[in-house]
Amino acid sequence: MSITRGKIHEYLGMTLDFTPPGKVRINMTKFVRTMIDGMPRDMIGEATTPAASYLFTVNNECEKLSEAMSGIFHRLTAQGLFLCARGRPDIETAIAFLTTRVKSPDKDDWGKLTRMMKYLQATKRLVRMLEADKALTIKWF
Repeated sequence: MSITRGKIHEYLGMTLDFTPPGKVRINMTKFVRTMIDGMPRDMIGEATTPAASYLFTVNNECEKLSEAMSGIFHRLTAQGLFLCARGRPDIETAIAFLTTRVKSPDKDDWGKLTRMMKYLQATKRLVRMLEADKALTIKWF
């Protein structure tokens, strides 16, 4: 264990920056970069939103993923869950659905994961900012 003093701290894949007065920046861009670097090449691209309108539509007739692709699906979904709980709540809806599909994902689910990964590529520099007002009401954006 190490002790860090100052306004910037590294902890569990997050950079916590207390430099702005009364605010904290939760920066997980390195973690997002790790996710992007570890994804299959067929996921390269950009999307403007993390999920499409058909996110919650399930096609029971769709072909299941291979064991290898299922493992990648599980890993990226788990990493996304870690990410959305700390620094990127904008992917939470997509992750909420994808976590229900890790047991037996199909090709439609792969497409939905691909959409989320494309969104992360397009927004890889986004950081979460928390601040409190004088009434100690926490605000995030």
